[in-house]
Amino acid sequence: MVRAMIGARSGRASALALVVGAVVLSACAGENLFTGVATSGELGPTVEITAPTEGFTIALGDSILVTASANAPNGGAGAVFRGTYTDGSAAYAERTVDMNGVQAATLTNYLQPAPGQVPGTPYIVVEVTGVGGAVGRDSVRVTIN
Repeated sequence: MVRAMIGARSGRASALALVVGAVVLSACAGENLFTGVATSGELGPTVEITAPTEGFTIALGDSILVTASANAPNGGAGAVFRGTYTDGSAAYAERTVDMNGVQAATLTNYLQPAPGQVPGTPYIVVEVTGVGGAVGRDSVRVTIN
């Protein structure tokens, strides 16, 4: 579809069609507050949280299972899992995973409640760093009752 649009237009309209096509193709479910920026010559990692889903509800003090699909074309260095309230305080203790240069993986981690966790709607964030330093992130918002 993007190729057909580019062939039918020229100049700035083609660039706009390509940008619009890229934005549509890169969209994922849920509210994503983050974007990754690749360093020169490196393809940035992509991340999609597959569980929990946007709006998932969990009881105060319970751990939460987080699963994400990660693709780092130049190899993944590591991933960070965390739960953060909008004021920046921690809802869940941060966990890290070493990816050992693997390009594609399904990452799973249990996040434990952070000290002082309160009811609210924090973001669950998974951040993957490529071996060259590029970062990709995804987030979903959950409800803690």
